[in-house]
Amino acid sequence: MAMDGRKKRGKIRRLNENLDMLIGSVIVNYLKCGKNCVCNKGEKHRKYYLSTKEGGKTNNLYLPPDAVKEAEEMSRRYKKVKTILQEISRINYETLKERHLTKGR
Repeated sequence: MAMDGRKKRGKIRRLNENLDMLIGSVIVNYLKCGKNCVCNKGEKHRKYYLSTKEGGKTNNLYLPPDAVKEAEEMSRRYKKVKTILQEISRINYETLKERHLTKGR
């Protein structure tokens, strides 16, 4: 059980290191501006958005170029947090099983 406690503390530390996160994905759209521009000859403008869901509705927030890397990193951290939570849940499951389901059997 002490080993499970150490493992869990390590996971919680990793969880805390990744809490600067967000649920969403960075997407890119290629657009035409409609003016007399190179985009009308095939070179479309690249625009980045943060795509999130709220209440079943998709929201896209425009990201200026200097915010793209930060948003991508925060999105990656969310995926790490999800994985870490699953690992903590597995540890908790095994601990609960060991404590309550194997005694006296």
